[in-house]
Amino acid sequence: IVIVAVIYLIPTPSQSFQEIYAKVDSTTANSLQAFRQNNPPKSIDVDGIKWSYISVGKGAETILFCTA
Repeated sequence: IVIVAVIYLIPTPSQSFQEIYAKVDSTTANSLQAFRQNNPPKSIDVDGIKWSYISVGKGAETILFCTA
C-alpha cells in the first residue's frame, strides 16, 4: 500500500493545450479550446471533497459527469 501511495503522489509534468492536442486537426482543437473558454469548470465542496463540474445547456433532463 505504501508503494502505491508513493507512486500516486508523484507529480506529473504539466502540458500545455497545444502539446496535448498537437496531433488533433486544428478545427477540432480550436472548437474544444473555445468550448473550454466559454464554459469554465465550476466547483463545489461536499463533505470536504471538492467536486469539479461544467454546467451547459437547458432542459428538463440532466447528465452529470463528476471528477473529484
